[in-house]
This record gives sequence, structure tokens and C-alpha cells, in this order.
Amino acid sequence: MFNILHKISRVWTSPTISNQDHPKVMSILTSELAIATAGEVLHCFFQDGQNILEARSADGGLAWATEEATIAKDGNYSGSAMTAHYVDKDANFKDNQTIHLMYMNQSGQLAERVKRMSGDTPIWEDVTLNDDVRKGADQNSRMTSGAFNKSGGTWNPNGSQWAYFSSSKDGKQGIVEIRRTPKDPWHSEVVLPENWGDALPGTSLACIIEDGMIQVFFQDHDYNICMYENKSNKWTSRGTYIDKKDVQPTTPLAATKTSDGKTHLFYAGMSNKIMHATDGGSKEEVIDFYPGSKIGATSVKDRVTLFYRKLNPVGEVGTLEYDGKWKQGSTVIRA
Repeated sequence: MFNILHKISRVWTSPTISNQDHPKVMSILTSELAIATAGEVLHCFFQDGQNILEARSADGGLAWATEEATIAKDGNYSGSAMTAHYVDKDANFKDNQTIHLMYMNQSGQLAERVKRMSGDTPIWEDVTLNDDVRKGADQNSRMTSGAFNKSGGTWNPNGSQWAYFSSSKDGKQGIVEIRRTPKDPWHSEVVLPENWGDALPGTSLACIIEDGMIQVFFQDHDYNICMYENKSNKWTSRGTYIDKKDVQPTTPLAATKTSDGKTHLFYAGMSNKIMHATDGGSKEEVIDFYPGSKIGATSVKDRVTLFYRKLNPVGEVGTLEYDGKWKQGSTVIRA
């Protein structure tokens, strides 16, 4: 999931439960790991039963605690599609810093909750979505999203947001973009409508959003990882990004871009190890993970944090960190 590199002036605080002291805080094995980053404060959203919860690290990922508040109680029993992104100056919420959590609920409809930072107290609020957005995604759709947190540049204005999900037309599945500009609701825009049918039904999605460019990653019917790219408001299919010979069918996907300009894409390899591709070129095996589970990624400056579900103990979510070489990170959610 996409992160914005931004230095914030205060540390957000709220009641937490230490994951070490409260081992009953768990996550279903099919849960997404939706990541949002604000400065060096990392947020990981996950599902425990139908409840959606948040684990948070105020120190860049060294120590994690789970927030006391349940964000939503209507997640899909089999694991909701879910995505999260950070907005530095959100015009829809009095220019507060916000985190947007979007998920598919038990009714198969898109829902959104927003964490608005008011002083030192975070407030979770519901967002009303238009019917075409709320009902636009297929039942098997996954999600990805991001925001542009910068004044000036090619994208304008500061605080614009994008999200992507799968939808169908004439029996063929495609990827749909929804966009929100400040003070406006989400509205639907179709990505590459002439290419309905490119995407594998139920494909995982990942995106990179930066000034003047968006990249959306997905898997096609041959199991290649492909990429659509938007430059200067024009979408182009860039075709195969990672060849199918290196990719597990129905792979999870996660992507982040570091401040040195490198794109880091993570996916499942044929040996059931998480693979790391840098700028679509050099590839390396990273670590074994629980088969079929989701992954997440974010970065602070040039340090990448990978979130994954461990083989042992089953159900535990941990991190690896990369700054040119890999090292073991922290436990985010205990088994």
C-alpha cells in the first residue's frame, strides 16, 4: 500500500492494548494487512472475526500495540478486501490529518471510515458513499488506494485521493478507479475501459502514487503481474511487469516507493517465498510465509517495512525491514 513521506509535528495518541500483554488480540488468517504511514507512525489494519482493528507503532515499527477501539464490526467472514491511506491536510475534515480505511463489508458493499486527528484524540467517523461507489466493486474484488500530500507540482490540489477495485462489464472484469478531490465525494472513473477482461478475477491490487504518476499492479489470466500507468492524466497499459514463471497463481501484492525513487513490489514466488522486485528488474527471495495469506508494505525515507504472516507460530504477523539488506523486524500481531 502507498505511503506519504511526511514529517508530522505531533505524535497521535489513543488508548492501546499491548500485543505482548494481551495475546487474545488475534487476526484471522485470511485478513488483509492494510498499511498507512504518517511520518514515522505506522498503522496496520487487520480483521479479527468480523471486527476490524488497528495495530499502531509510533516509533517507525520498533514496538506495536493494538488500539482499544473496534473500527468496524461488519467485516466479511472470509476476510474483507481492505485498504488504507493517509491524508496530511484533509479538506473534507477541516484540514485535519486523517487516515482513510476502506473495506468491503459483509453485504459485499464498499464502506469507509475515517480517523480524524483532533488535538491528541483520534475520532473515527463514517463516510457516506454514493451508490455507484458503494455498490461498484465485484464480490471477489480486492482493493488498493493512496493520496497525494503535496502542494504544487503536477497533481493539484493537495489531499487528492485515489482508490482501485475490480468491477465487471459484459461478463469481463476490469479495474475501476475512484477519485476524490478536496471537499468533493468519491466519483468513479474507469481505468483503461478498452481493456475489460485483462485482469484475473479476484486479483490482488497494489498502487504507487506520486507527483504526476500513478502505477497500478495486478495479475492477468496467465498469472503475469502487469501494470497500468497514468502520466499526465493519460492511462497506458505497460504490459507484463513480472513474468508468470516467477509468480504464484493468485499471488498477494504489495508495493511502496522509497525516497530514492525506487519502486519495491512484493509478491509470492513459486517456492511460496515472498519475492522482492526493485523497479521491475532485480528479484530476490525474501522469506517463507503462510500460504495464501496477504502481505503489506510501506516505507519511511529509504527504509522499507514488509508485513507478512509467519509459518510459525501460525497466525502471527511480523515485519522485515530493508535498507539495502534485510533484517528481522517486530511482531505486529501475536498468534
